[in-house]
Formats: sequence, structure tokens, C-alpha cells
Amino acid sequence: MIAARFFLIVAALVLGGCASFRGGHMPPLPLLAPGSLDRAVQISQKVTITFEDQSRTFLGAWAVGPERLDFVGLTPSGQNLMTLSYDGREFSESYSPVLTEAIPGRDVLGQLQLAHWPVADVQQALAESAWKLESEGPRRHLYYRDHLILSIDASYTAGDFSSLPAAIRITSHVAPYRLEVQTLQVVAQ
Repeated sequence: MIAARFFLIVAALVLGGCASFRGGHMPPLPLLAPGSLDRAVQISQKVTITFEDQSRTFLGAWAVGPERLDFVGLTPSGQNLMTLSYDGREFSESYSPVLTEAIPGRDVLGQLQLAHWPVADVQQALAESAWKLESEGPRRHLYYRDHLILSIDASYTAGDFSSLPAAIRITSHVAPYRLEVQTLQVVAQ
């Protein structure tokens, strides 16, 4: 139960950091078409959330194909915390009863896509909004109205899935948190 409470507090900061920007309001990131990843894969990842001097580790499992993106967030023991789905038109979400507060699941998928989808596709999706993504090699910076919101640093390994990051670090510039994501397994569908 302590882990679930910590997750709620950190998730509100981590995922809500983009929702409130120095007292203002930012619109949600647009979700990209699942098929724009240009591959069908299942990915398992270890996610470590660091907030101030505390950190917790959770698991994320997601699958993407031409028509659909599904994400499941799990505790280290495998308890399902959230299930998120997007079919290119509709977003759906469900949460475990242990989570007593709402988590902005749409932001979870938005950040997942910011880190994994091709830069050109993300930039095109943001083109008609106040959001902007800049890229410098494996580093991506997300801006809202010219204010730096997130930095995403990725590292890659050689192999069949070398265009997908092996490790990701997301640093918020509006809330005191950092996400470190380590890819555990990638399986072609």
C-alpha cells in the first residue's frame, strides 16, 4: 500500500507536470497513430521514478501494431495498476482500485510516444500546436510556447530493434522528477 501511495504522489507530479505549467494550463500532447511507429512490437520496460531523494521502480509492458497501442503499468510484484489503450481515434483507460486518485493516462502514452516514435512523426503531430519537439541526436527537448518542459535522453544498442531506445531518461524542467526507463525485452509481433 505504501508503494501505491508513493506511486500516486509521484505520478501526479510526473504526469501532471505537463498539465500545469507555472500556474498556467497546457493542453495534452496529441497522441500519434499507433502505426506511425512503423513496426509491430511488444516491449517490457523497468521504470524508475525519482522524486527528490526517493525512488521507486515499476514495470511497463506495451504492445503496438498498425491499429492499436496498449500499455499496462505493473508493480514489481506484477499487480496491474493501469491499462491504457489507443486505437488512433479513441483513448481508453482503467485503473486498479488501489489507486485512489486519477492518473493522467493519456500523458503516459504521450510521453511514451515522445521517446519512441520517429522524431519527424512527433514534430508533424505537434506542428499545429503550441508544443514543439527539437532533436539533437539521441536527445529530444519538448517545449510548450518556447518554455522547456522535458528533456529525453536515449541510448541505443545494435541489433534488430536498434532504432528503439535501450534506455531512456526523461527529466522534467517544471517538476522535480526524473524517469529512467530500461528496456528489458523487445519482441516482434
